[in-house]
Amino acid sequence: MHAIGPVTRSEVRRLTVLAPDSIAHNPHIGAAVVAARDGACTHLGDDGCRVHAAHGPLAKPSVCRRFPYRLVATPEGRRVSTEHRCPCRTMGDRPPIDLADAWSSLRDGAGRLGADVVVGKTVRLDARRRVPFARWERLERDLLARLAAGEDTKAVLDAEPFPKLEDVSWTDVAHHYRSKLDGSSCGQALAWFGDALLSLHDVPVRGLRDRPWAPAFDRAEARTATIERPEAILADWIADEIWGLEWVERGTFAHARLDLVTRWTVADHIARRLAAAGVRADRAAAEAVLVGEMAGAAPLWRSVVRAFVT
Repeated sequence: MHAIGPVTRSEVRRLTVLAPDSIAHNPHIGAAVVAARDGACTHLGDDGCRVHAAHGPLAKPSVCRRFPYRLVATPEGRRVSTEHRCPCRTMGDRPPIDLADAWSSLRDGAGRLGADVVVGKTVRLDARRRVPFARWERLERDLLARLAAGEDTKAVLDAEPFPKLEDVSWTDVAHHYRSKLDGSSCGQALAWFGDALLSLHDVPVRGLRDRPWAPAFDRAEARTATIERPEAILADWIADEIWGLEWVERGTFAHARLDLVTRWTVADHIARRLAAAGVRADRAAAEAVLVGEMAGAAPLWRSVVRAFVT
């Protein structure tokens, strides 16, 4: 969402032939990316990706072809998770995942399936307990069923937000996020997260900032007739965060609970604030999920999670 890339040399050559001036250099990641305009890909038209429409899905760079899917390799087989930062995933009627479509999107040009996350034979529940993956699956199944049934997300996670941090405060974290403003929609999303952290710690903040990727949410709102409960949108995001198992690479499930309940609390606060300002409830929740997911994807958040005192 910040930079559509990196793209490989072969993808650069192909895209340059298909659409001259479609590649740019991004100094933040030091690599070639697909050019963007006003926070959106230059190839995005009213009916979707022009490259896809004219040349098929395999003509797109892998970073675009995979989105919003993620592939997880586990001892019991592969599983597909999704990212929720796009309203295509969080608003309106969303059919169940078609695995055939997922596999075609996740395969590279040579037909290989590369995993985004690899999980070992055991899962660490906390600093002292490690369980076989099959045992984790039984625990996970119960958590996901409770979320799907509409049980309160905080009760399912069984954790309190904003744990004590080593050598830093939550207001420090908030100001770090607010400092990420760089003129991009990504920077704006991170600043929203920082504002919400301050507000939740009784620090006054200014009025609502400009909302990142607003045109994408305008299109989603216009095409969405059924308004979903905001609580369900937030719970669906948390369920996919658990199912996607990226937290395994960051630490224990005890850390993951604290991470998720904290980001859920921030997102819920943002959703309520937007709804109070007149934003449609499902859109408010979807925009809040985007902020929460972007904040968790930032390298800064990994440092925050490592600083949790458990």
